[in-house]
Amino acid sequence: MNRNIVKYFILAMPGMVNFVIGGLCFIFAYRLSKLECEGWMLTIPAVLWGITYTATNFLLRRTVNRDNAPALIMLAGISLAAAPAFLLLPGYFSLIMSQVLSALGGALYTPASQLMAKRIDPGSGGDIMKVSAGYTFIVSLGLGVANFLCGQLSFATCIGACVALPAILAAAIMPCAKLFPATDAECADGSGTATPVDGRRMPDLIIAGWVTAGVLAISLSMLRTCEPFHGVNIGFSKAVCGNALAIEGVAGGLTALALVRSRRWMFRAAPAAGMLFLMFAALALFGFARMPWMFYIGGAFFGMAYGCMVSYLIFHAMVNKEKDGFYSSINESIIGVMAIVGPTLNALAGRNTSYIPFAICAIVALGASAFVVLYVSHKLRTSGDIRRR
Repeated sequence: MNRNIVKYFILAMPGMVNFVIGGLCFIFAYRLSKLECEGWMLTIPAVLWGITYTATNFLLRRTVNRDNAPALIMLAGISLAAAPAFLLLPGYFSLIMSQVLSALGGALYTPASQLMAKRIDPGSGGDIMKVSAGYTFIVSLGLGVANFLCGQLSFATCIGACVALPAILAAAIMPCAKLFPATDAECADGSGTATPVDGRRMPDLIIAGWVTAGVLAISLSMLRTCEPFHGVNIGFSKAVCGNALAIEGVAGGLTALALVRSRRWMFRAAPAAGMLFLMFAALALFGFARMPWMFYIGGAFFGMAYGCMVSYLIFHAMVNKEKDGFYSSINESIIGVMAIVGPTLNALAGRNTSYIPFAICAIVALGASAFVVLYVSHKLRTSGDIRRR
């Protein structure tokens, strides 16, 4: 096999995995809306998703390594391929099982994929913003394509794609991994280019990153489970709901690409607060939409905020080389907890009050925006101003 082709296949895996997870979330929420379920019925499977994801990551934290990463990715593919099959079965329990298996597959895949990326391109970690922006782009693209297709095609066709992609992943990863031995990656570590931004000379703004991670996780988990439910309640078609989430994915990916050469905005108060205010505007548009164009603009705003926020939190977790492992673990913990808290807001979403989760998350984003302005401004005053490059 050609090593370059295999390399790009492995780098595209996050998009494939998030295509499946995004498609399953959309189909799950839309099916519940057609069953005329109340908002609290969205909560149980979504909370189980968060618990499964968090618990699996916790159990894997000391066992995953470069040697067993391909095996974990194979198990993730098997789990993700089994999850869509439950959506073909009737009943509420089958929907719960699809979400649990989806979370298990995602949790097995995420840490293993990062180590696998180091095996195939050990020097890629030199430019932190380039790495985080590239990852955000491929993930956003997978989510956007999944939601667009789920809005346009039959669910049977989408479920077939959600089975086929992880099945291919599970079957191909082991032979592909043999082309990139872990020992080669270990020998090559440290050969990449130097980090363009030296974190030791910059103020440590990780608390702003954690606040951002919390707002992003609670908003994203709520949006994935509540948007189709809310859209149907206010009379929008399946295509409108899917198109809005597709716009969100495309906007997130394009925003991430635009940030590839970023060097200094991550250390300034106004841009950091601006992305949180953009999230507030997106959630307000989703919650109080009465026309499809409001859903579409909300999707674009949410995607732009998503592209900025993911790049922001990954950057601040990785830029401090002395604490990057600890900071990344805190990031994952916050995201896992908020992935549980976010869907519980859906319990407040009745047939006539499905806007409430969006309103609550919008208020949280607005409050976080104010906090980040004060916090970053204080850190800059005490650390010295940073010249724009």
